[in-house]
Formats: sequence, C-alpha cells, structure tokens
Amino acid sequence: MAGTETIAKISTGNEALDSILHGGFPENRTTLIKGEAGTGKTLIGLQFLYHAAVNGDAVLFVSFEESAAAVRQNALTVGMDITALEQTGHFFVWQAGVDHAQVKNGSFNIDALLGIIQGQARQLQARIIMIDALDVLLRVFHNTGQKEDQLYRLDTWLKDQGFTCILSTKVFFPPKQNTGFDIADYLTDCVIFLDLRIRHQKATRRIRVVKYRGSGFIPNEHPYVITSQGISVLPVTSIELAAYPPPGPFVTTGISGLDAALGGGYRHGAAIVISGDSGIGKTTFAASFAACSCDAGQKVLFVSFEEASSAIIDSMVSPGIDLQPAAGSGRLQFHIALPETLGSEEHLFVLLQKIALFKPDHLVIDSISACRRMGSDTAAFDFLVRLIYTCKLKHITCLMTDQTLPESPFAATATAAISSICDTMISLNYIDTGNAIDREMKVIKSRGTHHSRKHENFHISDNGIVFFSKISAQGG
Repeated sequence: MAGTETIAKISTGNEALDSILHGGFPENRTTLIKGEAGTGKTLIGLQFLYHAAVNGDAVLFVSFEESAAAVRQNALTVGMDITALEQTGHFFVWQAGVDHAQVKNGSFNIDALLGIIQGQARQLQARIIMIDALDVLLRVFHNTGQKEDQLYRLDTWLKDQGFTCILSTKVFFPPKQNTGFDIADYLTDCVIFLDLRIRHQKATRRIRVVKYRGSGFIPNEHPYVITSQGISVLPVTSIELAAYPPPGPFVTTGISGLDAALGGGYRHGAAIVISGDSGIGKTTFAASFAACSCDAGQKVLFVSFEEASSAIIDSMVSPGIDLQPAAGSGRLQFHIALPETLGSEEHLFVLLQKIALFKPDHLVIDSISACRRMGSDTAAFDFLVRLIYTCKLKHITCLMTDQTLPESPFAATATAAISSICDTMISLNYIDTGNAIDREMKVIKSRGTHHSRKHENFHISDNGIVFFSKISAQGG
C-alpha cells in the first residue's frame, strides 16, 4: 500500500520507525504500544511527543505510574528537556491519580479523569496526548466486564475528541493474565508490540507493527536498541540492492605482490575477506592496507574484537608497519569492543554511529570470527550482513579477517556465511615442506578483476609481506 495512503499521519520522531509505519502514527486516531517491562513503551511515546512539541505542537503526557518529576528526569537522560518545553507551554506532564474512596464504594469510573484531561488539553490547545500505563488505571476495576466497559468508554471519548493519542500498556505472561486488556488491540487503530528476549545470555529487543487501519506497514520484526539518544530502530528491510553503487577504482592493498595478484588491488567500496589459521598473517595484511591508505590521505576505521589498539600498533612494528603516525594524525581510528559486552544490535548501532561520525574511506574488521561471541551464529550473520551492505551503500571498502578451522579453509566459518556477498575472498594457508613451514596465498574470487589463480608463496619480513616471485595475473 506504500504510496497509496489516504489517512493523515504524524512523524514518530524516529526516521526508521516512520519508514516501518509508512509515514508515522495515524493523526486524530489512537495507537497502542504494548510490551513487557523494560521494552521502552514510555520512551517511544515520549520521543513522539517531544518531537511534536519541538516542532511547535502542544502535547499532554498523562502518567498513571511514574511521578511527573521521574518522567522529566528519565527523559533528560536521553536528551529530552521536557522542563524547557513546559516553560514555553508546549508540553505538560500530569501525574494522574485515582480516588480510592470512590473505588471502594463502587462509584468510580474514568469520566472524571477524562474531564480533567479534556480541560488541560483545551487550556494548552493540545491535540496530541499520551496516556501512559493504561493497565495501572484499569487495575482498580476488579472484573473483566468493568475493565472492558471503561476501555470502550475511553475509545469512544478519544474518537469524539479527535486526539492523536498514544496508549501504553504492559504485556503479562502467561497470556491469561491479560484478561480485560486485550480488547484494546481491537479498539485502537494502530498496535505496536515490543519484545525483549534473552538468547545465549544476550538481551535483544524487537518491534513489530501488529495492525494499522487504513494504512500499509512493514509487518516484520525489527531490532531496536535503547541508547543515550533514546530508541533507535534498525529496520531489517532497509537493504535495497538497487541503491548500491558498483565497486570503484582500484586502491592499493599496501602489498605490491597482492596488488599484482588482484590485477591492481582492492576495488574501492568492495567487501573483502582474508581467511586463514591463527598466526598466518591476516592482521598484517589488514594493517598493510590501513597504513598505506592513511599515507595516501584516506581515513580508515580499524575495528578489533580481540586486541587493544596499543597491542595492534606494537605487534605491527616487527613486520615493519608503523601505524602510529596514522593514528596520531587522526586518519586511523580504532574501535575496540569485546563481543561479549553487547548484543549484535547494540554492537551494530555503536559501529554505525562511529561510521557516520568519522566518515571513513575504508573499514577494517579484525576478526569476524569473533562475532559469534555476540550471541549466536545467526546474530553474527545478521550483524555482518547489515554492516557490509551499509558499507556498500556508503561506498566504504570493507576489509575483514576471519580465522578458519584446521580441517577446512571455509567450512563453519563466518566467511562461509557471507561468501555470496563478498567481492573478494583470499585464503592464507601454511605449507609443511618437511624442513620448514611456509605460507601461501590463494585468491578464491575477485569480482571485476583479472586475478591470479596460482598458489602464491609469501613470507612476513621485517619490511612487511613479501611474495617469493613475480605474480602474473591470469583471467578470473
């Protein structure tokens, strides 16, 4: 239905979520956000209200769970200064209460609360409201029939008032505990479900649009993270192959023999993987490329999941690769992260932020085999695919190293999972000659180049990677 929408919408304040919703929340209608504790229901609503208020709309936030002071403080931790907007009359936080005396004698209903909301909205001239923790309000009613009656009353009132309204409610497990709340799924116009999962000791969050009356939407689950900037959604359908430019001209690998084997070097913007056993020289190949690129005035972001930046710089001194000048000039930046510290979505979000800020010409990842430690093989695959396609879109050369298993150069490795989307694949191997252990390189594939198909011997010298003999490029 994209491109044929007939209902008015308001931006959620989150570009990725707008994309999933084909434009934003429905205007003058009601959206329900539901999920477990800690999924960010209130935060999504606050971001929506804050974005609207910053753009000149008056908004009203009604809280049945947190104090007004807590709402303001929590919003401030993610960069939303609600107090400043309250002073301009564009934002109002109301800590709603329930008269428990009326509840006990059975005379309580939500009409009085709705009257207060209506009066405050009229005073502010607000057409956008959020009622947070609807489940807390309905908890005062003791049977399902009462809860459903009040939900119908609320729905009718919201329709009559024409508010653009966000409702939030918790999801309880087992599902039978939701009795009296599920009717809200049918009454509201848009339903968004937030999910928090623990897999392999890693927490992951997913957002899914369950329904959207009168509008198309993307129905898939999408990962999202909660950061110091608020909710950041990473839509899985944002990959559009037609949008990616082809690899550009050759850039030197920093190793003359490898340049010859590849018919000129790496292609700018290509995805390259260098695989091999531990100690074979994968990091040395990657560092040679980084140092040479920085010497040429280009910027390189070097991602390491296994070593500190100081250790990498120090270890490259032995083969004659001095990374210190590039690091000192700022052309070479390191991103060091232990895979176990975050889930794959958080790692991806942080890295994408670094890329957006630094704007590198080339990205080095050492090593992608460590990505499994983000939670699972699937998590590692998702992380790498999204990162590679982001680099392709931004025309950033992505050079990855991968440690292979002894029995096979590719089986059960990260390279095997992403091989179809890599442009160049290089395998490094040990050769036992009986008297010594030598090293050899094979170019498995290199799209768009006339590359060598030979087994090429090399060694790591005091002056970097050196190939034994002159390599002649033969059609690839």
